[in-house]
Amino acid sequence: MEFYLRKKLAQWPASKLFLKMFMDLSQGEFTQFKNSLRGWLMTIQCHFQRFFRNRKLVECNICGWQGNRFYPHVTKSRPVPDEKCPRCHSIPRYRTLQYFLVNTLDFYKDRLVILEVGPNRSLQEVLQKSPNFDYTSVDLNAPQAMYHMDVTNLTFDDKKFDFIFCISVMQFVKNDLQGFREMYRVLKPGGRLLFASGVNTDIQKTIIYKTPSASQSFALRLYGRDVAEVMQKAGFRIDIYQPAEDIPEKLMKKHGMSNNVIYLLTR
Repeated sequence: MEFYLRKKLAQWPASKLFLKMFMDLSQGEFTQFKNSLRGWLMTIQCHFQRFFRNRKLVECNICGWQGNRFYPHVTKSRPVPDEKCPRCHSIPRYRTLQYFLVNTLDFYKDRLVILEVGPNRSLQEVLQKSPNFDYTSVDLNAPQAMYHMDVTNLTFDDKKFDFIFCISVMQFVKNDLQGFREMYRVLKPGGRLLFASGVNTDIQKTIIYKTPSASQSFALRLYGRDVAEVMQKAGFRIDIYQPAEDIPEKLMKKHGMSNNVIYLLTR
């Protein structure tokens, strides 16, 4: 029921943010209230621009929505302009991922048993609708997850899944090595894990935050290139992709994609 209500409310982003402002105030979250207010004002501006002159300059490559610009993405630390699709709620890393799945992996043609750890609404809906996929999702708390489960203690049988998505999750997991080992365990031999977000490839060594805060979205760490060592300890072979290097700039702008790195890990 909670997921259904969230999903319906999400179709009206301005209304959702207006409600969130009151919730922030009632809980004494004054910094979050300011973020929600700024995000609401930016969203209203996007609505007016689209209503009076929709030039269809941008297009979501996941759901097909078109508009003058993408809507703001209100994070725990600040509202980020020109990021969120108002229909499927995808943000740049997921639109980049979709391009990678379609153009590099030709992903949707195969019949696969899939696990998504930390399900994202935009990706989840695409995967669930595909007739080729047997889809499962897990998360500790997210209402859209099919099972509430800790990635460090998955209750699935060994060698169950062909493919695992794990995006913007492991930087929040205290025992990340155990989480990678569990995902390795439930993958079939030759199965693959797609890992993205939470990595800064400009730094070698992972930064551990002593006190997680809103400015870091309450993550426990920011991975550096040494994240590969954790993956290898868990048993994975690693391939690294940077899709933005091969995507024309015009297409990057049209679909609102990002330059994040994608790790494709194989058991």
